[in-house]
Amino acid sequence: MEESEKNDTPSVHSDPSSNQAQPPTKPSEQTANQTPLDCGKGKETSLERGEYKASPSKIDDKEQKPVSAAIPDDLKSEDPPENQLNGEKDARDDTDESHRDDKNSIKTRFMFNIADGGFTELHTLWQNEERAAVSSGKMYDIWHRRHDYWLLAGIVTHGYARWQDIQNDPRYAILNEPFKTEIHKGNYLEMKNKFLARRFKLLEQALVIEEQLRRAAYLNMTQDPSHPAMALNTRFAEVECLAESHQHLSKESLAGNKPANAVLHKVLNQLEELLSDMKADVTRLPSMLSRVPPVSARLQMSERGILSRLTSWGNEPPPQQVSMTCLLPYV
Repeated sequence: MEESEKNDTPSVHSDPSSNQAQPPTKPSEQTANQTPLDCGKGKETSLERGEYKASPSKIDDKEQKPVSAAIPDDLKSEDPPENQLNGEKDARDDTDESHRDDKNSIKTRFMFNIADGGFTELHTLWQNEERAAVSSGKMYDIWHRRHDYWLLAGIVTHGYARWQDIQNDPRYAILNEPFKTEIHKGNYLEMKNKFLARRFKLLEQALVIEEQLRRAAYLNMTQDPSHPAMALNTRFAEVECLAESHQHLSKESLAGNKPANAVLHKVLNQLEELLSDMKADVTRLPSMLSRVPPVSARLQMSERGILSRLTSWGNEPPPQQVSMTCLLPYV
């Protein structure tokens, strides 16, 4: 029996020796040998253990956290772009507000014009007056385009030459602003009424010409090219073009360029011939203009008809571009 036990014990002790002889397996090999299911099971068990180990107080804290705390990590990574979008939205809101301000400023910008074709001095006065008003910052104290608009509005409301009624109307108080510095003078009212009458006469003249140009465009009126006025206009355009295209020759000629000097002499001879032809056309022009029928007859519209059309809008189409020389002279 003892021998049998001795024989049995070596077999028992041989197992550890055999186990020791085998090389230990590395953790990496162990993980490699594990199947994905085993890994998943390990993770699940670890999560379950973590859940069981969590204290009730921590669970309460988790329940008190906002809903955003339960968002997964992959969704949390999208938070910065959302913040950036919010910032961009704020910036866009600011730009939208600025654009709205610009639109409001554009909407409130004063726009008024009379297309007189340059036949009156109205636009020259407007440019000088607006330049002075803007530079001085006195947009209401210096008479300019805005005052002319309200003067016409007052005349439409109260009638021709009703200057005192227009001045007393609070809707047209802007017309009194340019005369505040002259209120202490004895002839204050007379001076203001004369200015308003003179200014309205200029505006009425510009409005009449605007209606005449519109009527001429509607009738598709053109001037005969053989008319002395057209010949004079053509030669003037040739003189202007010739002078502008060869103005560099004078500098080159002064610098000692002999070919440029020769070309300059030819250009000057051409200009002299054109000017002599223009002089001859001007001498024949008065006699030709005296035989031209008046504008009212050519436009088939009397002066009273023109003035009546200023307060109404006809069914005529919008005016086209028309040669202004076809309306000369304005009588």
